[in-house]
Amino acid sequence: MSKTVVLAEKPDQAKQYVKALGKVKNKTRAYIEVASEIFEGETIVTWGLGHLVSLSKPMKYEGISKTWGYHNLPITPPLESMKYEVSEGKEYQFNEVKKQLESADTIIIATDIDPEGENIAYLILNQCSDQVWNKDIKRLRPNTLNPKKLKEFFKDLKNPEDYYKDYLQANARQVADWLVGMNFTELMTVKGQEAGLKGLYSIGRVRTPTLNLVCENFLKIKNFKPEPYVILEGLHEEENHKVKFSHSKKYFNTEDLKNDVEKYNLKGLKEAQVLSVEKTEKSKEPPKLFDLSGIQTYAEKKHGWSLDKTASMADSLRLKGFLSYIRTEIDLITTSEFEQLKENLEDYKALLNVQFNNENLEPRKRFVDNNKVKEHHAIIPTEELPDFKEMTEDEKLLYTAIAKNSILMFAPDYVYESTKVIVSANELKFEVTGIIPKSLGWKNIETEDTEDENEEENSNKLFDYQEGQTIPFKISMNQKETKPEKQLTEAGLGGKTGLMKKLGIGTPATRTNIVKELINEGSIEVEKSKLKPTVKGLLLWEMTKDLEVGKVDLTRTWEESLEKISTGEIEQEAFINETHTFVESLIETFKDTTLNGKLVQQVAQQYTDLIGNYSVELIKGKNGAFYSIKDKETNEQLFTLSEVFLGKKITKIILKELLIDGKTKNKVKGFKSTKKKDKDGKPVKYDAFLSLENNKYKLNFK
Repeated sequence: MSKTVVLAEKPDQAKQYVKALGKVKNKTRAYIEVASEIFEGETIVTWGLGHLVSLSKPMKYEGISKTWGYHNLPITPPLESMKYEVSEGKEYQFNEVKKQLESADTIIIATDIDPEGENIAYLILNQCSDQVWNKDIKRLRPNTLNPKKLKEFFKDLKNPEDYYKDYLQANARQVADWLVGMNFTELMTVKGQEAGLKGLYSIGRVRTPTLNLVCENFLKIKNFKPEPYVILEGLHEEENHKVKFSHSKKYFNTEDLKNDVEKYNLKGLKEAQVLSVEKTEKSKEPPKLFDLSGIQTYAEKKHGWSLDKTASMADSLRLKGFLSYIRTEIDLITTSEFEQLKENLEDYKALLNVQFNNENLEPRKRFVDNNKVKEHHAIIPTEELPDFKEMTEDEKLLYTAIAKNSILMFAPDYVYESTKVIVSANELKFEVTGIIPKSLGWKNIETEDTEDENEEENSNKLFDYQEGQTIPFKISMNQKETKPEKQLTEAGLGGKTGLMKKLGIGTPATRTNIVKELINEGSIEVEKSKLKPTVKGLLLWEMTKDLEVGKVDLTRTWEESLEKISTGEIEQEAFINETHTFVESLIETFKDTTLNGKLVQQVAQQYTDLIGNYSVELIKGKNGAFYSIKDKETNEQLFTLSEVFLGKKITKIILKELLIDGKTKNKVKGFKSTKKKDKDGKPVKYDAFLSLENNKYKLNFK
């Protein structure tokens, strides 16, 4: 009897495949046996846990010691000698997956349909015995996890060789990131140790230029010196209504202003003549469909959500079958998806409780373009409608935003009249623009403009001006000053119109994680939704700002080269060899540099405090932050305490009470239950006194 094994990337993805294939015959911790309606014989669906296989640590290579230092560097094993191993803690799942793959007759690669998905699958297959390559291997390429549609994709399996170069691209990215990260993180950490610093100083091919963007934005704002200027404004006021006109010139020089005031005899001016009234009827189509960065930008603006929160929640809804593939960078669909949305339009409208005339039932280029959609289309709802009662409030908000945005293309356009009036005040021109809505169209359903277009934002209510008319007009001088560029938010960095996308660094799948990692490692912090570097982040910027590894241009060039691996224009090995040369050269250059003493001192002080009889240092590592508690006099390590306990961040104010008094004076708010959940599925929060017993946290409710 033949055996078919379907390899999914994640358990939730596997569950959707099972629904599409047939009924469950047997379910284990590592795989599900299905009575398939599509494949003959035995059918098994198994899965990874993300990356089941990863690159080995440097110490696994000959001549590289566990003790970090210059003696290890550079670490540049040839591409064919790179070592891989089963990811820590995932041994059981890998062994079960391996067993199923090696006993299969047909293997269906069903990981995510992007280069990273190809890489995950091939790394697993490469760790199996050579016999897997004698199997009949196919590729599932779905753009939805809707079980009904998945059946059709399972009947139309592809040749995996058609996507092999995507694996080479993703694997080259993984190896290059390893080479840059391992070498320069060890180098920078050793440099920090020489300067008396502790902890890890992580450097990355994409993360370091991204950090430097945040630092440069912060420093530009910090060092910005506003420059005063004056603009001339004209006020037309009568019948208890005011219309404010403005002259286009900014006067930075008082002499220029004085000359124009005299030239046009503006002092005491009481009237102006209407030179032109230009009325234009305009229409605005609904907002474009969402790609990943688009919905992330929307959710930050609307709800203050982080990039990671939005991406994780959207992916969860995808895995439940409610949304299409989310890690996309295109905001278009094909005629196939258009017909799906149209076919289910009334169901979506009923679910979302919206009503509008279905005026645009033919595809429009703003939303539908078969030529531009290759593998991934915009994020849209699937045919499978959710039950809002079973969703958390946040899931409902996110799904509603995407679903509503997807069906707005069928609604009438927003129509408005734009009026531009130019007046002459002794031949000096002033102008104003006003908007009069004629038909709200889609704006009756969604007033939020997800694209931040301000074309019609000026909604001045104007008088009924006529050319040649003389109007009362009073000149005023408005003092203003130049403003710095905006402080970056997460979306401003990694969102739809964010710097990372504009500068061509990272991918839709990586930008969110890069920003998240920089926050978690303590290089940048979020303050009222704005990003700013920590002292540690500024030190890393100081260390790398003049090096190629810290510059956006090099990262963008690498991304372009990686894309060419997918098209066959560049060989994977050639790209890695160039990375070796880069690493070796830069390490040699940087070895003899010294760190900025002032920043080093600030970093050391940032994480260390003297509390009572203790010296307390906050150490941030890959697995979270913890307090290292030492004897103030002897510097002897006594014990450690996690910075977060039961979901609550233990601040140094709380820690001070614990170390001096052994307990908190008042109840600490916001602990999260590990068992109980509220109606939205979130952990129940509660308050309690916190004490320190046997050098460990303990809750007290009395």
